[in-house]
Amino acid sequence: MTRAPSTAEPAGPSIQVNLVDSLTRLRRSVSAGVAEGEIRSDAGVDLNNLVTNLQRELATGQPMDLQQRVAELRSKIATRLRDGGLTQSRASTLNAILSTVGP
Repeated sequence: MTRAPSTAEPAGPSIQVNLVDSLTRLRRSVSAGVAEGEIRSDAGVDLNNLVTNLQRELATGQPMDLQQRVAELRSKIATRLRDGGLTQSRASTLNAILSTVGP
């Protein structure tokens, strides 16, 4: 079986700095949301796992599709909002942080 070549590329330095900063702010907001009762603990673990995986990929220089990864985070936020795992206010905050990701 032949695999199609990956279109993902390693994040460049300026994108990486912005992404690292945004992921740090996202993780802090998730932690604050859990502490303030705006995010259920299981939803906080779920969101933090996605952030950790993305940070690991960045640290190892693995190629990634940044738009796809941000879409996955947004999708998880929407899913957790629908299932009552976080408040609308905290979901809006997390999405606002994600909107800062990119070049």
